[in-house]
Amino acid sequence: MRRSMIAALLIAGALLSAYASGSSGGGFVHGVLMRGQVVRAAPTETIICIWRADGAAPGRIFIIYRYLDPGSEGADFIREDVGTAEVIELVDMHFARVRVISGDVKKHDIVERAADENDTMFRRFI
Repeated sequence: MRRSMIAALLIAGALLSAYASGSSGGGFVHGVLMRGQVVRAAPTETIICIWRADGAAPGRIFIIYRYLDPGSEGADFIREDVGTAEVIELVDMHFARVRVISGDVKKHDIVERAADENDTMFRRFI
């Protein structure tokens, strides 16, 4: 009984820690579990929210996609790749200004770092 109580407390502590680090704007939850998002898609400027530790660096390429609602209950949402973008500059730890390379990018689209065969850190999580 005592061991199971200790195990439960350790698990609860780990989950609380992951939540806390994620809610503070970084850490495990934002850097690993979440993807980024287009927060501004204007004719003169596109800004994405992507944590710097998730690979936002000048020159880095991101894939942009959105999910389409199939319109019927029980049906899976459909992922549609809509474009690619290159990071021009980091605005701060969370935001980056990008140049849309291809596609029709809209606010609220999802961004995901493009795979880089030389990046072993990124490969650990895919």
